Amino acid sequence: MKITVSSIPLEGRTFELTSKTGWIREIVASALAEQNPAVEGLNGNLKISRVDKNVSLRGRLNVDLNPVCDRCLQSFVWPLCLDIHIDFSPKSGSSDNRSGQEIELTPDDLNFSFYRGLEIDVGEVIREQLILALPIRFICAEECHGLCPQCGADLNLGKCGCVA
Repeated sequence: MKITVSSIPLEGRTFELTSKTGWIREIVASALAEQNPAVEGLNGNLKISRVDKNVSLRGRLNVDLNPVCDRCLQSFVWPLCLDIHIDFSPKSGSSDNRSGQEIELTPDDLNFSFYRGLEIDVGEVIREQLILALPIRFICAEECHGLCPQCGADLNLGKCGCVA
């Protein structure tokens, strides 16, 4: 969802996000495509406001995922609560770091971005934040024992008959 900066009212604009909101469903599906967990529930809100050409995006997205555990292959519910706090400024052509020097980012820099042109792609920002919030692997519980590498029995249910 792209928003034209000049169309954002001074009082801001709030969006309710639900599983019926088509663009957010598509963004969540795109962010989860590689890991492909099922989405059980989705809700949240998003407020976009501006001061002159600077834009602030604030909100929360709650997504209940139903992934498969990478250890035991059982599905489970994994709630994801994503807080979104990003500030944008217009990008000028002369601010690139062309000197080749390393620039150390601070934690505050991670909540700041630039936009080019007249629009901000809010959907892409949310997609990036979702991807960053996902674990590398979905594990149902820290104490999950997984499957027996020989017979494939679920070791969470007890010991299998294999000789170790």
